Amino acid sequence: MQVISKSAYEILHKHLVELEEKKNDLIETYFADTVESREDFQQLINNYVTHLTSIIDSSKKVEAQDEEFPLVIIGSEVVVEDVEEQETCKFLITSPFAEKPSSSDTECASCLSPIGRALLLKRPAEQVSVNTPVQTFHYKIRSIRLAET
Repeated sequence: MQVISKSAYEILHKHLVELEEKKNDLIETYFADTVESREDFQQLINNYVTHLTSIIDSSKKVEAQDEEFPLVIIGSEVVVEDVEEQETCKFLITSPFAEKPSSSDTECASCLSPIGRALLLKRPAEQVSVNTPVQTFHYKIRSIRLAET
């Protein structure tokens, strides 16, 4: 059984409810004409919702007040270390149609991008490989927190 803070549980639950309410409108609005992109997005969202629902249903809630978040969701700021270059980067995982914030030290990564897909639903200390058209990156997740809104 996974243990998460009550605040993390409440955030996950709210996020899931909002996503469930908006997902059909999002699909119709942004993917009405492109069948392949639409199906890809639907599959990603359905897997995402299923995973979050499983976490919500099976987690034990505790009173801990922790700024760290237990996994990467849309809206997370994720600090990763490039395991080959020993450098850190910060990514904000966004929906594919979100406005980009003006923060200079955080790169935006759509949940549909290679980095967004690789990080989504991962946990601190996990390692991920990100295949891009240019090269493959190997990252270790150092921290996860929800972006300030």
